[in-house]
Amino acid sequence: MKRTHVLAKTANLLIWLPALVILVLFLADGLSFNPISTALHWMGRFAAGFFVLSLAVTPLVTLTGVSSLAVLRRPLGLAAFYYAGLHFLIYLALDLNFNMAMFWRLFTRQPYIWLGSGALLILLVLGFTALKPVMRKMGKRWKVLQRLAYIGIFLVLIHYAMARKGNLFTLQGDITVLLSMLVITLVLLALRLPFIRKGILRLRKVSR
Repeated sequence: MKRTHVLAKTANLLIWLPALVILVLFLADGLSFNPISTALHWMGRFAAGFFVLSLAVTPLVTLTGVSSLAVLRRPLGLAAFYYAGLHFLIYLALDLNFNMAMFWRLFTRQPYIWLGSGALLILLVLGFTALKPVMRKMGKRWKVLQRLAYIGIFLVLIHYAMARKGNLFTLQGDITVLLSMLVITLVLLALRLPFIRKGILRLRKVSR
């Protein structure tokens, strides 16, 4: 019990390390010639990365049998929400200077913005329902709601592709990171399929 508590506390602290690094570089003029765009990009990348990592926890527990790793799911999922929120805040505050009229015009004309907004909304719902009192009140419905994460991760990846002008069908543009996250996501989702999960559990029992 103590080990899982320490693991969760450590994860809750470490998730802020990338944001701290970006902040220091931003204040020291060390990001790039366009620091706002770079910070915006990295916050979005961290949000997507933490989202993928949160989906990796359950398959990792299945593969290793180390149940204590399950405590990482919540901090990693919340990290995805925090970084997505920072990504949106940088865009709205620093890039658009809180020009809501401009934001609305871009929102209605640029599909990647409403896809990203949809993903942020899903992360907000998942983050709110990750609160223990809410989890207890929802009961079994909480697990059903968590399946929104599967929709959310694909919205994030599509948003990322469109924002970076990458095209997975023609393999053109900035797709290296995107392609890696897509492959990892598909593998993680496959590992969650009941027949694959049961097969892994049987293999683990045989190998003991």
